[in-house]
Amino acid sequence: MPSVLYSTVCYIKNEHHHMYIYVDGAQSDSTEVQATSEFASPDIAIDNIDPSLTKIKLESVSKRKNTNIPKVIHLNNLLHVQHIKSIRKRKRNVYISTDALTTFEPVPITEPSAEGSHATLNKSTSEVVVVPSTPVLPRSYSLSRLFLGQKSTETEGHAEYKFAVKLSYIDVSNSIRWSIKRLEFEVESEDVANEVCVNLNLCLSTLKQRPRHLLAFVNPFGGKGRAPAVYEKKILPIFKEGNITVDTIHTQRANHARDHILNEDLSAYDGLICVGGDGMFAELCHGLLLKTSLEANLDIDDREVNIKRPNLRIGVIPAGSTDAVVYGTTGLNDPVTSAL
Repeated sequence: MPSVLYSTVCYIKNEHHHMYIYVDGAQSDSTEVQATSEFASPDIAIDNIDPSLTKIKLESVSKRKNTNIPKVIHLNNLLHVQHIKSIRKRKRNVYISTDALTTFEPVPITEPSAEGSHATLNKSTSEVVVVPSTPVLPRSYSLSRLFLGQKSTETEGHAEYKFAVKLSYIDVSNSIRWSIKRLEFEVESEDVANEVCVNLNLCLSTLKQRPRHLLAFVNPFGGKGRAPAVYEKKILPIFKEGNITVDTIHTQRANHARDHILNEDLSAYDGLICVGGDGMFAELCHGLLLKTSLEANLDIDDREVNIKRPNLRIGVIPAGSTDAVVYGTTGLNDPVTSAL
């Protein structure tokens, strides 16, 4: 039976939903969560979070299916949580009086005498009186004035705000090509929005396998010079959204990355990233294996020696002319998938 850590109500595209943060302790793939009127505590105890089993469930109250809204988001796939506060947009109410549309000022008409008519025609300036056959809208009641004269019901001091939470998560519905999707849901108050953000960020902090600090080596000549653009436009934004800090080195010569790995302290990093082709990966792999062997006092010239496995991981971002290594790791030559 799933254990609910936190729950609240929310609205996605004006549709009522229940949102649950729960630990799925079931052995099956069932995602059924028991809905209760008494919601869980607003604060999650970190000891109750199991990173590999914690999930976020969004359940429509109307049970209406919407393929654009994920049913379940695994904690491992959650990238970023953001609290959004904005002024609610409301349609302006315009009231038009029907009396104003049908009222006109009467025009006085007098019946001239025959002598008066003869005298009038002899005047240098004739006066012509036009009698409207249909109601005329007076100037003071013109439609433009009615619309422009309406005042917004919301003043700056009494603006109505909406509070929402925006999630960024990894979409793995396509098992080969991964992507980032975003979901925004509205909650009833700012306090609830803060609760959701605090609890989800607490859950994210338990993902110890997720890197926090990386060192990236970019080959400026990789892929006919496209590697820097791939890194700046596609990869860095992903790391930033995942709250991962990255130190970047653009290599200037052959074996630049290998020499840096051998001579510099890498203890502050959770992993190394190579942005380029297969040659760039080989340089990082060679440097890291050599550094680990030297630190362990291993004789690398001995054919019988057992090479020690490095503690640092290597991430491969394909941006070269040939990317055979990445095809062997993800099965696809896609920088975004490799970064995710």
